[in-house]
Amino acid sequence: MKIKYLILLAMSLSFCALGCACSKEQPKGAESSSSPTESSEQEEITVKEDPVLSVNQSAVTIGVGETFTLTADAKNVEEPVFLWTVDGDAAQGIVTLSQSGNTATIKGVAVGETKLVASVEYDGHVYFKSVSVTVKESSDVTLVLSNNVGFDKDGYHVRLSTISTDAGDETSIVPIVTAYKNNAIVATEIEWQSADLTVAMTDGNKFVSVGEGKTSIIGSCEIDGTTYSVSVSVEVYRPTIALNEKFVIETENLSDFTIESEVRGNAKDVTYNGESVGSFDTQSKLVTLTKSKLPRAAAEMGENRQLVLETSLANYTVNIDLYTKIIRTKADFDGVAALAKIACPNSAALWDGYFVLGADIEYNAPFISKIADLDSLWVAVEGSWYNGGLYGFKGVFDGKGHKIEGISIDGGKNIASVFGVLHIDGVIKNISFTKASVTANSSFVCSAGGGTVENVYVQYDSMGQGVQHYEGDGSVNNYCGTFFSFKEPTATANVSNCVIDVTKATCNMDAEITVVGSEYVSIKNVFVIGGSEELRKASNATLSFASVLEFMQDSNAQNRYKNFNTDFWSLERGVPVSNTVYNEVYDKEVNFIKKLDYLVAGTSYQFSVDNDYFILSSDNPNVVINGNVATVLDSAANGEQAVITATSIFDETKVDTFSCTLSTVDFTNITDLTAEAEYAFYDMTVDTVYLAELGAKIPDEILYYVNEDYSTATYAEATGRKAVLAITKDKVYKINCMSVTKVIAEAEDLHYVRRDYTVYSYGNAGCYDGLLIGTFVLVNDIDCTGLSLPDTGKYWENSRGFRGTFDGRGYTISNLEVGANGLFGNLTHAIIKNVNFTGVRLVANQGSGAYVSLFATRVFDTTIKDVSMQFSSYVVGGGLMFFETTFDSTFTGLTIDISGVSDVDCLTEWVYDENPPYLSVAKSTYSDITVIVADLNKIPAFAYGEDVIPYPDGFTFQDTEGNVKE
Repeated sequence: MKIKYLILLAMSLSFCALGCACSKEQPKGAESSSSPTESSEQEEITVKEDPVLSVNQSAVTIGVGETFTLTADAKNVEEPVFLWTVDGDAAQGIVTLSQSGNTATIKGVAVGETKLVASVEYDGHVYFKSVSVTVKESSDVTLVLSNNVGFDKDGYHVRLSTISTDAGDETSIVPIVTAYKNNAIVATEIEWQSADLTVAMTDGNKFVSVGEGKTSIIGSCEIDGTTYSVSVSVEVYRPTIALNEKFVIETENLSDFTIESEVRGNAKDVTYNGESVGSFDTQSKLVTLTKSKLPRAAAEMGENRQLVLETSLANYTVNIDLYTKIIRTKADFDGVAALAKIACPNSAALWDGYFVLGADIEYNAPFISKIADLDSLWVAVEGSWYNGGLYGFKGVFDGKGHKIEGISIDGGKNIASVFGVLHIDGVIKNISFTKASVTANSSFVCSAGGGTVENVYVQYDSMGQGVQHYEGDGSVNNYCGTFFSFKEPTATANVSNCVIDVTKATCNMDAEITVVGSEYVSIKNVFVIGGSEELRKASNATLSFASVLEFMQDSNAQNRYKNFNTDFWSLERGVPVSNTVYNEVYDKEVNFIKKLDYLVAGTSYQFSVDNDYFILSSDNPNVVINGNVATVLDSAANGEQAVITATSIFDETKVDTFSCTLSTVDFTNITDLTAEAEYAFYDMTVDTVYLAELGAKIPDEILYYVNEDYSTATYAEATGRKAVLAITKDKVYKINCMSVTKVIAEAEDLHYVRRDYTVYSYGNAGCYDGLLIGTFVLVNDIDCTGLSLPDTGKYWENSRGFRGTFDGRGYTISNLEVGANGLFGNLTHAIIKNVNFTGVRLVANQGSGAYVSLFATRVFDTTIKDVSMQFSSYVVGGGLMFFETTFDSTFTGLTIDISGVSDVDCLTEWVYDENPPYLSVAKSTYSDITVIVADLNKIPAFAYGEDVIPYPDGFTFQDTEGNVKE
C-alpha cells in the first residue's frame, strides 16, 4: 500500500547539520556532486637527479559543506617538506584548507572555482603541482523522523502495543518526517509500505499494530529526480496489564478461581515466575492451576506474588498470596510436619513449605512433633542432629497475628518442640502461644539449628515439669526453654522482638530452665516477664521483669518496645502483648482469687488476680506494695485496718477491693505439729507442699505458708527435711517436710516412674538410656481401675533403669494391670518398700508371657522390703515379680498371695542363666517371705530355667486358711 504524505516547509535552516539516514537512487546520466572527477595526465618536472612531484587527484568537485582529502608524493626527494596553498586570495573564500604533511583537506564553503597547489623545495629549487577545485550546490537530502520515533545506531525504531492501556501503551503512531536539502527544508510526498502486514500496517499517516512480532515499514520520496528512502523498525508487543484483584492460593488445598476483570484476546498460558503453571478460559474467566507445577519451597512462595494470565493481546497480572497450607484447625496444625516433608521430596533431612494461620486454634493437648523426630533425623544426617545448616524446617510459618492455645510439649529425650530443628533458612513469625506448657528436656518453639524467629508471644502455664532424662553415668540431661535450647545453634540463629510471659507459670527450677533458650543464639529485644528472680536471671533475655507493671514503668523497655511491629504487637500504653491477646484482656474484669480477713505483721503476701494486667495498691502506709506482693511492716498495730485494691491497667473503672485486719503474731511461739517419724512432703516436680493429713491439725484458717529454700534438694538427693511454717491470724505452726521427687497421689502419677527411651548408642533400639533417680512416695491409696500402663521398653543394661526409692508408706495400689517389663522396667540400685498391691493383673505381651512381671525384667543390687502382693491373673510363661535376672539383691518382709491364680511357673524369675557368674537367684538374699497358695501340694518353682533350683531359706508357704507347709 502506497501512501502519499506532503512535507511542509516549516523547519529552519539550522537542521542542515543533521545526519542523513536515507539512501538515494541517481537518475541515469546524473553525476554525483560528491564524486571527484577522473585524474588528468601527470605533469612531470625534470630536475637535477630527476625529482617527481605528484598529487593523487588533478581535479576535485565537491558540494558546499562537503570535505575532500588529497595526498601528494615527491619521488627522488629525501625527506620532502610539503606546502599546500589555495591559489589567489579571492579564491580562499570558496574553500577552507587544513594540512598535515603530505595530505590536505579542503571543505566547500561557497559556490566557485579555485586551485589547490602542492609544493616542495629540493636542492634550491621549488617544485609545484596544482589541482582544480570546483564547489557546487550540495545535492544531498536528509530525511528526519520525529514524534515518538526512536533513533539509535541501528536506525529508526517504533514500539507499538497490541492493545491500548491506561499505562501509556499505544496501538498506533503518526511519525513526522522532515526532508532537508542544502540546509533547507523541502516539500515532498512520502509513500509508506509495511514488510509484514500481519504485524503492522499503515493507515493514512499512521503506523498501526496488527499482531505481536517485528517488521519494518519503508518510506520513500523523489526529490530533483532522485529517489530517497527511510526504514523504520517496528516491534509490536503484548502489554502487561495489572488486574485489580487478589487471590489466596494453597498448593495443598488447590481449587479453581474466577477473575472478574475484563480480558481480551485468546488464552495462551498461565505462568508464575516465568514457568507455565496452569490454564484459563477467556469466556468463563476460570483459572485452573496444576499442583505439580506450582513451587513447594517457601523461598518461591509468600505474599504479594504475581500470577500472569497470557492472551494473544496482553499479559494480565493477578496478585496472589501463595501458601502451602492455611492452618485453621488442630488437625491442620498437626499435619504441618507431613506437608513440610512432602515439600522436600529429595531430602530426608529437610522440611519446607509456606504455612500461615487462618484462625485462632484451641489446641489444649500434648503436641506430637514429627518434625522433631530424632530417629529419622539421626539417620538422615548421620548423627549430626542439631546442625541447622544440614537439615530441619527450612520453610516459613507465619501466624498472621493468630494464637494457638494450650499446646503442651512433653519431650522426654527426643528434644521435642513445635518446629523441632530449625534450618538456617527457616522462619517462624507473628504467632502467639497462650496457656503453653513445656516439660523438662524440651524446648517449646524450636529445639536446635538456626534460622529466624520474630514477633512471637508465649504465655506459659508451666515450665520444666514432667520427665527428666538421665544419662548412663547418672547425670541429668536438663534443658528447658523456648528457642534453641539444645546444643549451640548455628551462627544464623536469631530471635528478635519476642515476649515470654511466665507470670502465672509453675516452674521447676531443677530442670535448669532458661526461659528464652540457648545463650549462644543472637537475641535482640526479647523480654521475659514474671517468674522468680532466679528464673529471670537465668533466662538469657534482653531484659526481664517481675511483672507487666514493672515492664511498663521501665523507660528502656518502653523505648525498645515502641519499635516493635504494630501489625502484630499492641503498643497501646506499652503493654507487652500481641494484638490478639490485647483484645482479649482489655475488657477483662479484675477479681482477687482469694481475699483475706487478716494480714500478719512482718510477713509478705503475694496476691493472685484473675487478670494479669492490674495495679495493686493499699490505703494503709504499713502495707507496702511491690508489684503484686503486699508486705506488712513490723510497725503495724494489732487490729489496724487496711484496704487492698486491684485496678485494671487498661480501664481504671475495673477494680476489686477487700478490707482486712492487720494482726501481730508471736513468731517466737511456734507449735510443732510433726513428730520425728511424721512429716509432709515437698513435691519438687510441681514445687508445692503436700500436707496430707497434717494440715487438718491446724484449727484456724491458714493465711499463707513460709517455707525454707528447697533449691539444694536435687532429684538424685531427695532426702532432705525442711520446715514449713503455716501462719494463721494469731498463731504459727511448724510442719516438718521432706523433699521428694514426686508425690504419687493418683493412678496417673504412676506414669512418672515408667520410662521408655529409644537410642542407638548401645546397638539396640529398645534399650533404656539413662536412669530415673529420686524419691517417690504414696500419700494415699490408689485404685488403678481403668488405668492404661502400656508395655515399658526393654532394658538390657544393669547401669540403667529405675534407681530411686519408691516408698508406699503403708498405702495400697489396687487393680494394677501391667505387661512387659512390669511397673519399673529395670531396677538398679533401687529401694521398693512399704507398699501393698492388690488385684494385680499380669497381661500377656502379644499373646506371649515374655518379659511379663509385676516389678521389672531385671533387678540389680536392689532392696525390696515390707511389700505385699495379691495377684488376680497370671500369664503362663511370664515371671511373677521379675522375669529374667535377679542379681545381688535383697528381699525381706514380703507377702505373696497367688491363691487366686493357677499355673504359676515360678515365684521369682522365669529365666535364669545357669553358667557362673550369673547364677542370679543364688547371689541374692531372701528372708521373711510368706507365700499364700490355694493348694499346699502345688508350690511353684523358685526360679524356672533349664534346671530347677531349690528354694533358699526364708520362705514360708501357707494356704488361705493359714495352714503352713512343713
